[in-house]
Amino acid sequence: MPPEPGKNLPRSVEEWKAAAQPNGTIIVDIGASIHEQFRLNSGSEMDEEDFLHLKTVWPNADFDLIDKHHAHTQLRLGTWFAKAHRDLDNSPDFDRYLSAVERRDAPSPDIGMFWAAYEQQYQVVQLLHHESTTKRAYKMNEEHVNMSLVSFLQAVCACHPGLDISCNPARVHLTFDFRQVKEQKAANEINSSVLSLSCRTDGLIESSTTGRMQAILEAKARARAIHEPKVSWQETAEMVTAALSDRESLKHTRPGRVILFSQDGDEFYVSEATIKVGYVKHMKDERKAPIRESEFVKIHQCGPYWVQSRQDVQYFAKLVLAIALRESQEETASVSTHCLRSHDT
Repeated sequence: MPPEPGKNLPRSVEEWKAAAQPNGTIIVDIGASIHEQFRLNSGSEMDEEDFLHLKTVWPNADFDLIDKHHAHTQLRLGTWFAKAHRDLDNSPDFDRYLSAVERRDAPSPDIGMFWAAYEQQYQVVQLLHHESTTKRAYKMNEEHVNMSLVSFLQAVCACHPGLDISCNPARVHLTFDFRQVKEQKAANEINSSVLSLSCRTDGLIESSTTGRMQAILEAKARARAIHEPKVSWQETAEMVTAALSDRESLKHTRPGRVILFSQDGDEFYVSEATIKVGYVKHMKDERKAPIRESEFVKIHQCGPYWVQSRQDVQYFAKLVLAIALRESQEETASVSTHCLRSHDT
């Protein structure tokens, strides 16, 4: 579950200001450029000051669990969610998977294409919640969770034949070098680790055709509450860094939006960061005026969706497929527009 409201994850600019100026002492000035900062820690090592420099808010940091099954409305998925709903409800393999989840069956190939995903989810639950008399060469680790997440996303996307999506555990290195430093780095006047925001994902969803990253994957071995607030700071850094990647980079997601799927132990989450053009210009030092309060990045997180809950995994799967359908459709439209412009030129 997310941390207590107002603690380490500001829900509004007003809460961000309170965190940035505790007891009247200014830690981060809202009008200052990130380019005035000496350096930032890497995504996984971020502290609160690093996080505040990213000028982001989490409006639903105290997300009401009753509303988590209406996330498609909050994420504006519309017709894509309706299509995902039909596709999955008409999938015999998905229905068999849901029945296995509900009955908590042992893994079996009878589940069909969800067999690998279910087997890995089953392992995660066993390692988290059940002591085994069998000695193993390993204990619960992040790799179990990561493979569980990737396999589930891939199986869900396979329920829509022809979808231009690939899910894999490739660890993508995301880096944002502050604009004013690039010339100094080229002249060997500054250390390459200074004034750079660096993160590494646990996987990605990408376009099979263009290779462009469409969503970030993040995994943690245990429940999110154990890792908070650092896990949210880390995910914020990943989403911001992806948004600030050069437009021509395959690591750059759709303008204005970054999606992150995460699994923390046996909990699924989906987060969406909304990024405005003014924020990008402010962070890249392309506009000298201070950031406007309306330009703060807003991150909406939905979850947790429990691996052992039929209702939760059924709904989360529909969110996954709806988002994949939207990203695939928009990528296809973008490629078509680019080809048309190239032809006209």
